[in-house]
Amino acid sequence: MGTLRYIWAGDFNRHHPLWDKLCNQHLFTSKNLDLAQPLLDLLARYGMAMALPFLELEHTLLEHVPTPLYKKIHWEDYRNRLLKTLIGLERRDSYDTVESVMDAIRAVEDTVWTTTKAVAKFSKPSPHVKRWYTEEMRDLRRVHTHLERSTVRHTTHHWVEWQEKLLGSLVWDVHKFLSATLSDGSASRIPTLVKCQGGRQDIVTMAETDEEKCAWLRTEFFPPRMTVSSVPPDPVFPPPAWEWKPVSDDLLHRAAEKMKPYKATFPESIPNCVIKQWPIFRSLDKLNHFPDDWSELRIPVLRKPGKPDYNVPGAHQPIALTEGLPRPMSRQCF
Repeated sequence: MGTLRYIWAGDFNRHHPLWDKLCNQHLFTSKNLDLAQPLLDLLARYGMAMALPFLELEHTLLEHVPTPLYKKIHWEDYRNRLLKTLIGLERRDSYDTVESVMDAIRAVEDTVWTTTKAVAKFSKPSPHVKRWYTEEMRDLRRVHTHLERSTVRHTTHHWVEWQEKLLGSLVWDVHKFLSATLSDGSASRIPTLVKCQGGRQDIVTMAETDEEKCAWLRTEFFPPRMTVSSVPPDPVFPPPAWEWKPVSDDLLHRAAEKMKPYKATFPESIPNCVIKQWPIFRSLDKLNHFPDDWSELRIPVLRKPGKPDYNVPGAHQPIALTEGLPRPMSRQCF
């Protein structure tokens, strides 16, 4: 017979310098040391040794990104400062080259942001925010919570007992639970996407990882260009329904007025209330030029409401978020 060995595992919740790190010295009180003494006596009696090493955790503090508080800006002071700065910039009724209009755009954006930093108050980190609470810790907590709840929720006895107590309209609650898509209980997630090959229901392909889902949705939202044009060689088009006219200040003004004044797409974006540089937009329309930076969009994916099955890529839709000066242009185009 071999040597008899013991393994003790448990959450003893006792603090002592033998296994706690020195940064926890505030826990080494006389009361806590006395509570740990019986455990030390047992360890010494049986010659037990700690099997697990110390767990070194690196705490990464989440950086707060200050955002301008546009609702608290003294707008008269803001306009005066911005006007004094814009007077020093070269102002034209139109721009003849792409380089000149791009220089004007950069100058206006820098001026607006400099004035905003000088006048606006910026948000401060809340004292209630847990800056040490990283995304990795959040994911671990979600996994722990999910497993803990699943152990209780998916017990057969609990499920049957709950159904037996249903009355009247509560039956529809069962339908909601059974027809709802799987998630982590806190926010909607894109489920595993499924495609049938050749219209056959018995042969399916699945996209489970985020990379696979992105590839499928990108193909769904932005199909590849046609290799052969469907337009005949000598097309005959009907007469135009209207005559094209250059964009006017009135059209741009109406587009800007429809936007919420104190909103900005991102923390570093220019708010809607300061977008008034109409000569720049007129010149871009005249030169038939759209800056490359303005073509970069952030495209979140949303569910189409009322769809019976969200495992299909076509049950989702994209929305395009632009930032800064291009917002009035996109607004007046659509």
